[in-house]
Amino acid sequence: MRCLQFLAATTALALSATGVPADAAVMTAAFDGAVLTGQDDAQAFAPEGYELAGKSFRATLTFNPARGGSAMWDTPQRAERSGFDADSPVTRLTLWIGNTKRTVDVDFSSLAKENGDPGQADSFRIEASNVFTCSDLCVSANFSLASTQVNVFDQADLSTAFARIFGAGDAVTGVDLLLTSAQGTTLVTANIGSIAVEAAPAIPEPASWAFMILGFGATAVRLRRLRNGASIDRAPSGLRV
Repeated sequence: MRCLQFLAATTALALSATGVPADAAVMTAAFDGAVLTGQDDAQAFAPEGYELAGKSFRATLTFNPARGGSAMWDTPQRAERSGFDADSPVTRLTLWIGNTKRTVDVDFSSLAKENGDPGQADSFRIEASNVFTCSDLCVSANFSLASTQVNVFDQADLSTAFARIFGAGDAVTGVDLLLTSAQGTTLVTANIGSIAVEAAPAIPEPASWAFMILGFGATAVRLRRLRNGASIDRAPSGLRV
C-alpha cells in the first residue's frame, strides 16, 4: 500500500513540475544558416561588428502547438494559434549570430499553417517576440517554412502538422529578424534564407513521464514481491509460517 501511495505522489509531482497540461505536444526545433543581409547598429551581437552579412546564424525554439487561442479561415484554408505570456505557443527562443548568443523571454507568439492550392505545398509560419515586456532589446523573429507535403493535417490540428513537417526536415524559406530599443529605434535587422531545419523530436509529455515512473515503480514492487516469495520458499521448513 505504501508503495502505491508513493507512486501516486511521485506521479502527481511529475505532472505538476512540468507546468503544462498532460496532453501538451511540446516540440523543439533548430534552424541553421547564414545571414544574407543584416546590420547591427547596436552591436547587440558584438564582437561580431556592424555588418552581419555572411555571419553564421542559429535559432532554437521550444513550442507547444496546442497552446494559445485558435483561429481558422476557409479562404485560404488557414489555421493559427497565438497567445501572450503563459498562453504563448513558443515558450523559449535562443538566437546566435556568429559566436554571440541571445536568449529571448517570449511574451507573444503565433503558429500558422496555410494549405496550398491544389497540388501545391503547404506553408507554415512561426512568429515570436518579447516586444510587450522588453526593457532593453526588443526582439521580433519570423520563420517561414515551405512544406514538402500537401494538406498534411486536419485543419484544427496544428500539433500533428508541425510534428510531421519538422520530422520530414522541410525547408525554411526565410527568417526575418528585427531588434529594436524599448523606444522603437531599429538596432538590428537581418534576413536569413535557405537554412536547414533540424528534426523536432517531441519532448516527453508529462503524461509520458508519469507512465514511465509508474512503470518503474510497478516493476520494483513486482521484483520485491518475487524476492520475498523466493526467500520464504528457501527458508527451513521449521521456520515457515
